[in-house]
Amino acid sequence: MEFPINLHLFGLEINTHLVTEIAAFFVGFRFYVFRKKHSADPFSWEQRMIILIAAALGALVFSRIIGALENIEEWKSRPDFWLYLYASKTVVGGLLGGWLFVEIAKYLMRQKASSGDVMTYPILLALFIGRMGCFSQGIGEMTYGNATDWATGMDLGDGILRHPLALYEMCVLILITLLLLVLQRERKLTDGMQFKLMMFLYLFYRFVAEWMKPRFPLFFGLTSIQIAIIICYLLYLRTIVNLITIPKRSLYAS
Repeated sequence: MEFPINLHLFGLEINTHLVTEIAAFFVGFRFYVFRKKHSADPFSWEQRMIILIAAALGALVFSRIIGALENIEEWKSRPDFWLYLYASKTVVGGLLGGWLFVEIAKYLMRQKASSGDVMTYPILLALFIGRMGCFSQGIGEMTYGNATDWATGMDLGDGILRHPLALYEMCVLILITLLLLVLQRERKLTDGMQFKLMMFLYLFYRFVAEWMKPRFPLFFGLTSIQIAIIICYLLYLRTIVNLITIPKRSLYAS
């Protein structure tokens, strides 16, 4: 397999990552609309639009900030300081920023109901599609891993066997989806638990995966992504403790 794996149409070479990135947003949103129509959503369409706008703004801001902080020395040394900020992005920052802005929007609307469950599977699907594009670019995208002697090591375009982190993440996304589907069917997860479990598990994977990729520690030997995840866990410590320790009869609906 040779990287990058791009599409060829009418004699033109099309960047696969660009195509999957657009597809991820389009398919994810259409799937969200489908789920909203077939679920008991406590929010009106107007309120849901406010939530979506808040999520988009939060994702836009935090994905860029945390992404740029992944290599702060390069960011500070670049003459195109603001262009580098805009070009930098990370999924973790997008998820955390979107989550934060949604919580702020719900507070301003005086809404306490969970808004994340209807978005859970669309987010997982969009992430999966996006990572297909990341994998297609090999070392052309900053989602490749360190050199490894694991059986999973792959030559991503530079002749070195590396952790294919995009493939790892795609497998993790499938496992999270299957787990949520089983729990929802067998245990009937209570309102809001789908989204919280998804975030907890995905962020845990991303925290671990940071040790398997080229990294530029920010503080205490931790990258900006790892620090952001720790801050998120601390802010939602009570929720995380409940996910881990709460009795079955309280965690799940009867």
